[in-house]
Amino acid sequence: MGFLDSLKKAASAFGIETPNIDELVDKAVDKARSTVSELGVDVDRISSIAEQTKKKAQEAAAGLGIIDEEINEINISVIQKALSKDKRLNVIPITDTAVGVTAAPSKECPAKCSIIIECSKDALVMHLGVSDFESARQLVQSGLNIDIAKEPAEVTRTVPFADIKTIKTLHKEVTGFIADIFSRLGANGVKDGIFDRRPFIPAVVRDLVRKMSGFVKIDDDGDAQFKFIQTRNFALQSYAWIYIKKEYITFDSYLTDFSFSGYLDAACKNAQKNFPDWTFKVYDGKIRIKRTINSTDFNAASAETDAIERLCEFMAELPAAWQAVMKELGEACTLSDVFDLGRLREALSKLPDYKLTDNDGDIKMIHPGATGFQIERFAWIFPKPTKVTIDACITDFKKHISSSTDIAKVIEAFNAKNTPYRAHDFKNSIRLKRVYELSSTKGADKTATILDDLKAGLDQAYKLLVDIARECGMKYDYYKPTISDIEKTLRALPDVKDVSKIDGGKGRKSQTVPINHHR
Repeated sequence: MGFLDSLKKAASAFGIETPNIDELVDKAVDKARSTVSELGVDVDRISSIAEQTKKKAQEAAAGLGIIDEEINEINISVIQKALSKDKRLNVIPITDTAVGVTAAPSKECPAKCSIIIECSKDALVMHLGVSDFESARQLVQSGLNIDIAKEPAEVTRTVPFADIKTIKTLHKEVTGFIADIFSRLGANGVKDGIFDRRPFIPAVVRDLVRKMSGFVKIDDDGDAQFKFIQTRNFALQSYAWIYIKKEYITFDSYLTDFSFSGYLDAACKNAQKNFPDWTFKVYDGKIRIKRTINSTDFNAASAETDAIERLCEFMAELPAAWQAVMKELGEACTLSDVFDLGRLREALSKLPDYKLTDNDGDIKMIHPGATGFQIERFAWIFPKPTKVTIDACITDFKKHISSSTDIAKVIEAFNAKNTPYRAHDFKNSIRLKRVYELSSTKGADKTATILDDLKAGLDQAYKLLVDIARECGMKYDYYKPTISDIEKTLRALPDVKDVSKIDGGKGRKSQTVPINHHR
């Protein structure tokens, strides 16, 4: 609250109308100007510090040899070119939409100051971090045309592209923004370190993250997902979410395709002894490995780029952290001790029966009906690092059997046989399941061996399903006409004039003779 506001509030408490206060203040200002004039001082030279520093910044720009070219389109390249003419400014490209600008100390700006200039859709946005929140509050109270963020403080100014017509105007807006900050802060502007820290600009961080190796997506909340390459020493598939906030960036990694078991809390505690900077946590029966970066760890000039470099260091160190956990759990994680799931899935996707791979990496196979067994059969393959499971069934199983079928009795009879498959009831249908353990797979290349085993296992499952169908009394061997059979039948009919293909050849359409043809 300024002096005038305080005066008005006090006057109001005594029943004095505010307009009277305004009138008194105006008269006092006029009297002061008259007195100064009588002393021989040029009244026109009295102006705010901010206006003086703006003018000096403008005059300095004019002497830098900056050509006052018109700007047809504002982009980062144009901004960098315009500001690089000023030797007092160090301009560093950050992303395709942002640059960092560091201003050396000068008479107008007596302390080193760094800002970020970002191109939004239709405006130029200048960000400056202020480590002292009280200084940021003082800036707002001084009437400066800026926005202020929550602590840690950040002040921004937005200038519409429509207001920037020339190179000199662009330069003036940037240097004027910096000069305004110092002029409003006065002596506080010279404090050591007042501009050394600032919050991250999330949009800039996200632009940099998109260019990193392993980037998958940024979700609706602005968080980034990463997928890491499996290596020979750590062949388990790991992912990470990177949560991007103004004050911090959190790196949160996790494993897929792996089922945790054992004393997870103890494993985390022991692994952390060798990785004290990491946080090992158990969530919903799974382990997460995390680290956090604070915006106050970095200088204002390069906070986002320095944070990205730190993230890259985390990613390089992550496999060793996961190896430490696996060692504590007694689990295999090197390529020689697990199945290469990427290679396995790629090979299975090339089989004739392949249908799809879902979001969990599970694979569905569909074996179409044919002469001898017209009903379709399917199988799900669930790949894991140390085991692969086949789970097969007859499509629409319940539609092909009588409601009086004793499914439990059929399952019991099947499991009494000597087969590698076990029958089980899944939603009142019979499914055949087989698990291939890593320890039971022979051969130097275990991934190649499991692929051969899976191909043979699928064929065996399809044959055993025929036995299940027979036990359930299904009618499975019936006449199923082909498209060619249908076409021949249609052409043989007396009232059919023509037969044509539809649906890419999958169907047939007949044109009949008009009824009056018989009259």
